[in-house]
Amino acid sequence: MTMPQLPPDSLADRVVRFFRSAPDEVLSTDDIATKFETSVRGIHTQLACTLVSEVLLRERNDDGNYTYAAGPSLFVAQAPPTKSELKAKQARERTVPEPQAPPPVKAKPQEAMFTPGNVKIVKGVPLPGRWNVPHDWDQLLGRMQVGDSTEPLPQKIAASVRKHITRVHAQGMGTFAVRRIDASGQIGIWRTA
Repeated sequence: MTMPQLPPDSLADRVVRFFRSAPDEVLSTDDIATKFETSVRGIHTQLACTLVSEVLLRERNDDGNYTYAAGPSLFVAQAPPTKSELKAKQARERTVPEPQAPPPVKAKPQEAMFTPGNVKIVKGVPLPGRWNVPHDWDQLLGRMQVGDSTEPLPQKIAASVRKHITRVHAQGMGTFAVRRIDASGQIGIWRTA
């Protein structure tokens, strides 16, 4: 696998640099959010390119929470930077502002307590069609043997498949993995045990 080109100072770039200096560390999504001052919500999306190339590995711990660790491709030799990349890096280093004290923490405004009485009514919004059609994933997963994989599947079903596989793992009915196949976002399912 080759190391993906990561935008400088992106979350993926900063996390990869952290694991290069501390390859034995394991960070939960909460650890990453705290350490790199970001929201937990976007972590999986921002680190997806590092998972495809196995620069980082994502697993679930005993509590069922996601953790990230250094992957086998983390230390793959990279081509030396070009002259333009070196000049850009030197320019960034010269223009880095001095660190400033963080702004004082503002108290969050008190949210009104939810009650049916304070729900707003909206008029004229058409009823959308059904989009969440249930799938019989047990039937598909039951047909798979260790080492089998599926044909490319649409990315929009990934969350449904992963949720179902989590339940299957908890019931001890096999071990499965879902991975993005290509840049279009298509996914595949593999039975690994």
